Amino acid sequence: GGKSLGPHAFLMELRKGGKLADGVTMGDMGAKSVGNDLDNAWICFENVWLPKDSLLSRYSYVEGNEHHLRQKGIRTIDMIGQRLYTGRAVISRAAVVFTRTLYANTRAYTDGKKCWAPKGAELTLSGVPQLRALFGEADASLSHLERFIGEVERRLADCLASHTMPPADLVEAIAAAKVKSVELGIELCCRLKQEVGSYALMAGSGF
Repeated sequence: GGKSLGPHAFLMELRKGGKLADGVTMGDMGAKSVGNDLDNAWICFENVWLPKDSLLSRYSYVEGNEHHLRQKGIRTIDMIGQRLYTGRAVISRAAVVFTRTLYANTRAYTDGKKCWAPKGAELTLSGVPQLRALFGEADASLSHLERFIGEVERRLADCLASHTMPPADLVEAIAAAKVKSVELGIELCCRLKQEVGSYALMAGSGF
């Protein structure tokens, strides 16, 4: 009816015969200052018309040129934000998994890397005091953070299963988990790189 009812999720075929549909353009957003392993892209729709049944309708729908919510009292932005919460939780877990994997792979190398020791004693790189201490500190810090993330994930999963919005304290915990996971991962990986020297420059080391 020519009236704007606000943003709404929809489903469409973006490509036809391998080419973008008419009116659809997209591209890469280019290099960022950090986090380039996570791609970001843009997409633009210009004069693209879709039938009304292309609109997704799990949370809301359009009928009689009016917008209706299936769950009363929940704003559209809150429903969109719900997906932001799950994304942040995934980033938290991914950051910890990356750090754990880098440490495990590096540990496998340093366990087999023999070093000089006085009086012919057997010593591997893992046994060097500062590296041994870093391995222990990293494991303790990551284990503590994993317990926190696990509780955040459990509470968020309950909200998703019951179709309820996360309470304010959980929203803050989700944000804190993301920031702390990324921050701790950067710190621990940087410190490990400084301790293992040339190994960090080798192809396939993960650094």
